[in-house]
Amino acid sequence: MTERRNHEEIRATLVEAAIDLAAGGGTAAVTFRGVAARAGVSAGKVQHYFPTAQALQASAQQALTDAARAAVENAVSAGTPRAQIEGIAEALLPADDVSMRDARAHVAFFHSVVNTDPGEFARGPRRVIALVRSILEAADLRAGIDPAHEAKILWGLIDPTAVLGGYRGAEENKAALQYHLDRIFLPKASCA
Repeated sequence: MTERRNHEEIRATLVEAAIDLAAGGGTAAVTFRGVAARAGVSAGKVQHYFPTAQALQASAQQALTDAARAAVENAVSAGTPRAQIEGIAEALLPADDVSMRDARAHVAFFHSVVNTDPGEFARGPRRVIALVRSILEAADLRAGIDPAHEAKILWGLIDPTAVLGGYRGAEENKAALQYHLDRIFLPKASCA
C-alpha cells in the first residue's frame, strides 16, 4: 500500500510540475528535463511514469479538467439556481494565484490540441453552457428570458479567458455577473 501511495504521490508531483511549467511557458516548456528539475527528480524518473511528453501533458490537462469538473459539480449540488450559477463562476474564474496558474495551464494545454482536434477546445464550454441552460430552465426568471440564449451570454461572464486576458479583473467580472443575474432572475420575495 505504501509503495502504491508513493507512486501516486510521485505522479501527482510530476503532474503539478507540468502544470507549473505550462502556466509559465506554455506546453513547449513541459519537457522531461524541465519537469524533472521542477519536481526535483531525474529525467529518467519522469520518463518512467510518462513515456512521452505528450502523455505527461495529457495527464496534467486531465488533472485540471477533473478538478474543474469536480468544482462545478460541487457548485451545483445545492442551493438556488442563482447560487448554482454563481458557484460555477466561482469554480471556473481565476481569483487567486493558484487558480490563475491552473487557468493559464488549462488554456495552454487546450491550445495545443486546437490544430489537431478543434472540437476538443469547445467541449468544456459547451458542457458548461448546457448545464447553465438546464439550471435556468428550472428557475424563476423574468418574463421573456430565453434560457438557451442567456446560458450563452452567461458563459461570456464565466469564461476564464476574460480574466486571463486581463480585460476584466476578477472583481470586475464578478460584479458584471451579478449585474446580469439581477436582470434575468426574478427578485427574491420581500419578507414583510
